[in-house]
Amino acid sequence: MRLTLAAAAAATIATPASALITHDTNVTPNVQLLFGQGNANTAFAVDLNHNIEVGLRGKLRYPDGPVADRYNSDGNGLYTFAPSSASAPPDRSIFNFDWSVNVDQDGTSGAVLADYTYRLSIDYDPSAAVGTVLGTDLIEFDPIGVTEVDSWDHGLGDNGATSPTLAKQYVATDEGGLLGMNYAPALSTYSVAQNSWNLGFFEPTGFDPQTLGLYTITLSVFDLDTSPNAIASSSIDVLVSEGGTPVPVPAALPLLAVGMAALGVAARRRRA
Repeated sequence: MRLTLAAAAAATIATPASALITHDTNVTPNVQLLFGQGNANTAFAVDLNHNIEVGLRGKLRYPDGPVADRYNSDGNGLYTFAPSSASAPPDRSIFNFDWSVNVDQDGTSGAVLADYTYRLSIDYDPSAAVGTVLGTDLIEFDPIGVTEVDSWDHGLGDNGATSPTLAKQYVATDEGGLLGMNYAPALSTYSVAQNSWNLGFFEPTGFDPQTLGLYTITLSVFDLDTSPNAIASSSIDVLVSEGGTPVPVPAALPLLAVGMAALGVAARRRRA
């Protein structure tokens, strides 16, 4: 499955609401994560607002041998990974960002994923400061809604979900419907979506996913029936550096020169 993602360089989406984020915590349901076995439920930066829970974390994806802390969080939303600690393929970054959305965190509202829209923002200019505002170095898209030719391959479930017995047990796809439900109907049934993605999945033109520096990733949930602003939002920073400080790169990366508004971004089928 391949997805073509249009960058939202034109500022057509409202500013996220201020989030009171809890760091180094788990997400709901409190089981092994739904996108595959061996993924511990820990070290997330979580916003819980209006009974909607949004979680993000960085994770060392290709470690060279055992590591004491795969997440290496500073307890305040910064995840730091040294290139010498991992060996990634040339088209992958050494880290993944794991994300989780639960639109019915306490199980009482009956809300489902189809009731909301979503925005994932990825800052691809690692020379920029923490919390970069909307500009030509951002890619933004809805990571859950039915907005692409092909459906996503998320782990889907609800608060009663248990640890999966196989990778992405709760996936529902238009192509197969392996659990007896296609993707769009699944969004009207389930309240939880989770996945683990890599910068290399999206391949902006001219971008090397192993570029050192600081990356900002934000995930927001919107209820456009009540407000144009995000009702829940979490954000993390991921630093790829040996020395603990961002390594500057030229601001005019090739992908910036062509203009993000016209950039087509291809995403490979994801493997956590």
